[in-house]
Amino acid sequence: MKKARPLPSIEYLNECFTYNKETGTLTWEHRPSSHFTTESAHKCFTTKYAGKATVSKESSGYSVVMLDGVTYKVHRIAYYMGTGVEPNQIDHINGVRDDNRLENLQSVCYEGNARNKKTYSNNTTGNVGVFYDKARGKWHALLSNKYLTNHETGKKYFEEKIDAIYARYWAEQDANYHTNHGRV
Repeated sequence: MKKARPLPSIEYLNECFTYNKETGTLTWEHRPSSHFTTESAHKCFTTKYAGKATVSKESSGYSVVMLDGVTYKVHRIAYYMGTGVEPNQIDHINGVRDDNRLENLQSVCYEGNARNKKTYSNNTTGNVGVFYDKARGKWHALLSNKYLTNHETGKKYFEEKIDAIYARYWAEQDANYHTNHGRV
């Protein structure tokens, strides 16, 4: 997993943006002329952007902003400006990638972020971590890339899909997965 680029200082970000915690909106500030190499660049920026919301999106659905030639994800800046703590990774609690309200953002490690994933669009079983092995004619359940064991047989497969689903469900509960995990 690629580590996120460090953010500029909180002081610098406060000179560049205003963050509304309730709406999740990041708005350009009237930046000081010291942020620009020429007075005309400062004047152009102030006329064009100051007071307006940053509204660019990546194809992945995340909001992004270009600051001094570097692209940053808005949710990282929002969390930093809202808490004063630079985040590791950000989890959007409700799964909406451009909902940057502070109450919807939490700083997590990679494993924590993986505990609140949507079901992949190519999933054929309807359940995260449950799949059918055609060669063996058996169902499997995985959690964190580890096969779950059938408690009745001690084997790493299940005869019935529902048994694999239940094994995965209870393993998620034991591992404190988010209640949104696996939503469609």
